[in-house]
Amino acid sequence: MAAVAENEAKAISDRTKAALAAYKARGAKLGGHLPQCRNLTPEAIAKGRQRSAELRAKAAIEAYTDLAPIMAKMKANGLSLREIAPG
Repeated sequence: MAAVAENEAKAISDRTKAALAAYKARGAKLGGHLPQCRNLTPEAIAKGRQRSAELRAKAAIEAYTDLAPIMAKMKANGLSLREIAPG
């Protein structure tokens, strides 16, 4: 089984390398922005980043809302944030 898995891993690696080489040979650039993002203006990119940051902040607040009262109580009992934080 290990030999079969090793052989398949090598085959996947070889196919990936061949596909990337063909992609580059067609003049495409690897990394950077996705092709569909190349038409975005700097303002649109900034707006997207801002919206993403807002959504991540909202998700974090929702995920940890239940901890705020617990942390406030611990601080009121004299613990520092460093002492409250896990290990």
